[in-house]
Amino acid sequence: MRFGGRCGGVVAMAWAFGGALVAETACAAPAPETPPLAAAPSEATVKATAAPLKVGTDGAVDVVVDVIEGYHWNSEFPAKVEVGVATGHAASSLKVTKRTFAQLDGDFQSTERQAKVRIPLQLAAAGDAALPLEVKFSICNDRLCLRKTEKVTVALLAK
Repeated sequence: MRFGGRCGGVVAMAWAFGGALVAETACAAPAPETPPLAAAPSEATVKATAAPLKVGTDGAVDVVVDVIEGYHWNSEFPAKVEVGVATGHAASSLKVTKRTFAQLDGDFQSTERQAKVRIPLQLAAAGDAALPLEVKFSICNDRLCLRKTEKVTVALLAK
């Protein structure tokens, strides 16, 4: 014999076997309503900026990684910035000194809470370009180290 009922929106069942009643329920108090989780702050932010360029003159993109309190820059990790292929009207005239900037090669300037890389470049023609960058780095706290990869694109404008 089988009996059924509802308990808090969940079905409760009971079976009778040879005079013994076995009950199986999935009843529980309704879960309290919880607020949605807020996005956790990132342990580090990556920004890339460039001042307006003059055609044919030297310029630069500055990449800055800021590390939040509780973490520090891992100066022993082989951090690097990889320069991608630019797009836009003046992209074909972009000259970059090299495509990979590495911490272990001395290309980074860093403190406990920040790392900087300067990417020298030049636009030989007027116009705009978008330059994608991939930044690979590590930050640590007193328990663990995190490996991070961040992609940013910097807008370039030459007049």
